[in-house]
Amino acid sequence: MSLIKRVLVAFDGSKGSMDALRQGIDLKKEGLKIELTVVHVVKADPDPAFLTVAAVPPDLQRGEMIREFNKREIIKQGEQTVNHARKVLNQERVDAQNIILEGEPAKQICDHAQEKEFDLIIIGNQGLNKLDKMVQGSVSQRVSQHSNCSILVVK
Repeated sequence: MSLIKRVLVAFDGSKGSMDALRQGIDLKKEGLKIELTVVHVVKADPDPAFLTVAAVPPDLQRGEMIREFNKREIIKQGEQTVNHARKVLNQERVDAQNIILEGEPAKQICDHAQEKEFDLIIIGNQGLNKLDKMVQGSVSQRVSQHSNCSILVVK
């Protein structure tokens, strides 16, 4: 009987996340009876939602429309990233759930893993956003510090 039943793979399309995905695929193909979930997090947080368009001056309404357009584009890019993971999973004949979350990546990954009671998070050592890493540390560092379950950081 395996202690690991539910595995979350954090995926952002980077080489590190692809290595993490391959690790998850390998676990599944080795015959472990695991439930594999691939999670991609987009940072598409608009300004506070309590403002209605009627309460916002026309100049700012245009800004709201631009932010909404940007949010849709970011989500569309997120869907493309998840589709890339789905394509790899299909090629390997491995079934997995694919989820897009919205917000700060490390927090969303940890919160989702805790909420859904995952046993293991697999995450790449190096993601896409090098500026964020310089400012606040890597996502993998923050996930390993704040997660309630085991972490496999793939290098």
